[in-house]
Amino acid sequence: MLKNYFKIAWRTILKHKGSSLIHVVGLALGMAVSALIALWVQHELTFDRFYSKSDRIYEVYNRGDFNNKTWAWSGQANPLSPVLQKDYPEIENISRYNSATLLLSDGETYFKSYGAYADSSFFKLFDFPFIAGEKKHALSSKKNIVLTISLAKKLWGRTDVVGKTVQVDSSASFAVSGVIQDIPQNSRFQGVSYFIPWSYFEENQLGPQMAASWTNIKVPTFILLTPSVKAETVTAKISQTLIKLGVSKNKLFLFPATKWHLYTKQENGNFVGGRIEMVKLFSLVSFLILVIACINFVNLSTAKSTQRAKEVGICKVIGAQKRTLIFQFLCESILLSLVAGITALFVLWAILPSFNSLLHTTITLRFSQSIFWLYAFGFILATGILAGIYPAFFLSSFRPISVLKGFFKDKNSSIPLRKILVILQFTATIALVISTFIIYQQIQYAKSRDNGYEKQRLISLPLTANRNRHFESIRQDLIASGSISSVTRTSGTITQHTFGATNFSWPGSTADDLNKAFVALTSDAAFKQTMGIKLLQGRDIDIRTYPTDSSAMLLNESAVKAMGLKEPIGTLVRNGEQQWHVVGVVSDFIFYSPYAAINPLFILGSGDWFNYMYLKLNPGKSIAANLAATEKVLKKYEPIEPFNYTFTDEAYEKNFESEQRTASLIALFSGTTLFVSCLGLFGLISYVIERRKKEISIRKILGATMQGIGLLLTKEFIAQIILAFIIASPIVYWTMENWLQNFTYRITMPWTAFAYTALLIVLIVGLTISMQLIKAVMTKPVDNLREE
Repeated sequence: MLKNYFKIAWRTILKHKGSSLIHVVGLALGMAVSALIALWVQHELTFDRFYSKSDRIYEVYNRGDFNNKTWAWSGQANPLSPVLQKDYPEIENISRYNSATLLLSDGETYFKSYGAYADSSFFKLFDFPFIAGEKKHALSSKKNIVLTISLAKKLWGRTDVVGKTVQVDSSASFAVSGVIQDIPQNSRFQGVSYFIPWSYFEENQLGPQMAASWTNIKVPTFILLTPSVKAETVTAKISQTLIKLGVSKNKLFLFPATKWHLYTKQENGNFVGGRIEMVKLFSLVSFLILVIACINFVNLSTAKSTQRAKEVGICKVIGAQKRTLIFQFLCESILLSLVAGITALFVLWAILPSFNSLLHTTITLRFSQSIFWLYAFGFILATGILAGIYPAFFLSSFRPISVLKGFFKDKNSSIPLRKILVILQFTATIALVISTFIIYQQIQYAKSRDNGYEKQRLISLPLTANRNRHFESIRQDLIASGSISSVTRTSGTITQHTFGATNFSWPGSTADDLNKAFVALTSDAAFKQTMGIKLLQGRDIDIRTYPTDSSAMLLNESAVKAMGLKEPIGTLVRNGEQQWHVVGVVSDFIFYSPYAAINPLFILGSGDWFNYMYLKLNPGKSIAANLAATEKVLKKYEPIEPFNYTFTDEAYEKNFESEQRTASLIALFSGTTLFVSCLGLFGLISYVIERRKKEISIRKILGATMQGIGLLLTKEFIAQIILAFIIASPIVYWTMENWLQNFTYRITMPWTAFAYTALLIVLIVGLTISMQLIKAVMTKPVDNLREE
């Protein structure tokens, strides 16, 4: 019996090839894009949730009041970890962590690689599978190193390398104590290819003073709670730890591993959103796209009701029951869904590489796993039922006597619903298109913002210990080479957020001013000249000319305003026992997010705290020539150190990546929904013209114009699309206005986005309708009337 149902369904599909093709194409596109989004959502929701103890892993966070607001942030003082481990038995294990990019070598080849320092307990929290070595003792010695499979193969071409020696930064040798699987991309530690013991980091990187410091709060600290202990209980116990130790007024709390990736947006010191908002939005979009594709199926199926009415009537007269007909029509929709699903798999396979490239993910289709096919079949079956359930009940409800006597009319039942579905379809489509225009305009607005410095021909390089030691000689050689016009050293880059600090005081400051947070950056000399920043008052820091400038300070305009200074030059600024004197004021420049307000900034003179060197390339020579000469100078002092550099303008562009990816995805979704909606509209117009072709012919004979006939046939659809635009506009306005609130530097809601969308919809819908109208109107009336 089931075989006969599908045989009849297949014959019906072949009989109506045109409508079947529209069904398949619409469903296939909807299913492909919907499945693509679902795969991405599933990938996002698995971040840091695959560890066997994920539900017990937390990071220790701070919460404190600054600039009259409550903030939360990660990073702790190095001595905190042993204190928590000792005083709180609810903590089963604790591990500190710090990322590193170091020069590795097997004794012959040298290359930079991204890794991390961690306590020996790290692998008790994060159980990455070991394929060689023992997890228990992996980081027990400060001369041990754990490699990933990829790094082991890169060094020696194999994975049985326990006991082998790895040179790090040409100054230390480590023995391989373990090899682990490559870290998955849905992990916070993705990209890490080796782990070095924390004890080595304390001794050789931090140094005794910084290792014991309670003011250097940069160390991510992870804890594993004992089973059955509630995080709220432990948070209540550790909250006052820093206050009791007398090192800070900040409170501690635990932030779960399951929220690290998805919750980064905070309000009043609590994490309330972030990437999870995009996950929820795209989940909704995924569902909408599938629903829009199913709406096409419903509309086209009910539009064909007059063609199927006599078929249903005859079937009922010869004894077919309603449930039999329902099952028959469902078989047709499921079969169409199956064909569309197979087509969607090919579409998905074809676009997945581009999708991965856009989002920097490695989502794959796991064809070899039975669970994949189970989900795929379930998705296809659900889509077929969702698309076909209403047409099945609608078509099977016809009364035989009315149909066979010729009294059947579908306008009293299906058309109102069909109108509603078309309006819903285009409401979602128009909303996505308007959103795309608004997001792109916000990105372009931020890009056009004056960043306040000359980012062209400006490059940054990591300042290794050797480069720092020979910096003065390197600087002189670079300038003498003619490739570089100016050089400076800094503690951080000007395109990424650097550290912030509080507890600053100055003449006239109040107790409340101690809670004001200032972003800090260090420089030795030529900062203004190298960066191309405008100096408003005083002079630049120049430690070479003025040795006392190791305690000098530059302020930006926002810092001057925040401090309430009328005559900033010469002002003494204190922080504990440290003291700086202001020698200059620079104009505000964007040193982090182009969407945010510019924070108060201190540029501090320093004799030893530098991590980067900035070089201004000579504009009189080609970039290639400048880089070649620069590399030659650097190789003179560090022959084995790779010449890795970053163009500042390219680094600045990365600030727009997140919004650009969102815009590209929304554009993909809106384009898909627009195409599918117009495909459905194309089919509906086809059926309207087919039903009214004799009426069209008679009207032409009586002198009706092409424009008149076109308006007669399409005014109903045009009215529905106009109504959809009216409904979508306030929804989009409210949604995008809330989205824009996330940016301090933002556009006002642009009316042009709505105008562009209206124009685009008019053009595409007009083209869709015209394709069918021209064909109908150009047909000779005699050809249609001859059928009588």
